[in-house]
Amino acid sequence: MLYLMVFLFSAFCVYQYDIKKKKAYQVLSYRLLLLIAIGVAGCRCVVGGDTVRYMRYFEEYPSLFEVNIFSYALFDPLWLLLNSAIKIIWDDFFFFQFVHAILLNILLFYLIKKYSGYKFTVVFFYFSYLYLYYNMEILREALAIAIFLYALRFYKSGNWGKYYLMVFVCFLFHSSAVVTFFIPLFRYVRYSFFKVFLLVLISIVIFNYLSPVLEVLMMNPMMVQKFELYKDASLNTNAKILHILIYVFIPMLVIYINNTKLKNSNSWGNEFYMTYFFFASLSVGNTAIGNRFMNYIIPVLLLYYVEFLFLALKCCYFKK
Repeated sequence: MLYLMVFLFSAFCVYQYDIKKKKAYQVLSYRLLLLIAIGVAGCRCVVGGDTVRYMRYFEEYPSLFEVNIFSYALFDPLWLLLNSAIKIIWDDFFFFQFVHAILLNILLFYLIKKYSGYKFTVVFFYFSYLYLYYNMEILREALAIAIFLYALRFYKSGNWGKYYLMVFVCFLFHSSAVVTFFIPLFRYVRYSFFKVFLLVLISIVIFNYLSPVLEVLMMNPMMVQKFELYKDASLNTNAKILHILIYVFIPMLVIYINNTKLKNSNSWGNEFYMTYFFFASLSVGNTAIGNRFMNYIIPVLLLYYVEFLFLALKCCYFKK
């Protein structure tokens, strides 16, 4: 019932502020949605499969005064430091998850407001699709994703020093963020159907026949451990076809409509087309590894889809 009320209130805000363009109480409503996001995630009681694992790990982490060089062997450094620092304030996972909810959601809501002209719609889809996953499952990676989204402001402006500084911070929270070091390379790769097809084909070949080569390239013990866990998580043929349809063909159709029918030079889309399809092709080759990396680009895709949706609705309205 609680989640239904959040869902309905968020939908009401979309109608009032993004569709009807009302101004009254807009700031208050946005801040209320933020407080709801923090409160629900912060006050939960053992909700989320990974939350149970994080609770167990929290008990094993040393306090800040006990951390040493050997503590970092199997834990990402900044995640360990965050847990250790919180333990000296209040050694209770309930307090940690509340702090995590505050940090994550304040940063995400700030970035949604900064990056989108339809912030309530983006928040609606965040609640619908990403909220439970970010706040109750991938707690560690969610912080890395939020920091990466902040780094995109430097990506857009071409300030590579600050961009790489921020993504290095992401990497210290979660080793999967290593992929963000290579995202700027795709900025200069022109999007085409043929290149997307080639990426999907190469990914399938590599993960099915050359996975031992990838294992050699892993940079730290955490990455090796995760690769061993995920390397056999591939889909059967039917599932691969469905995956290609959802994550490759449908986005390609949206891009075609956006570029040819709507004639929209979408600022959030053009520079990230090949980045997205690189991650999507990885997810076709190996679901677990590819989807882990896609977590970083899905929020960008969400921003793109929301702008595409409103532009399409405007075009349909004016045609009538």
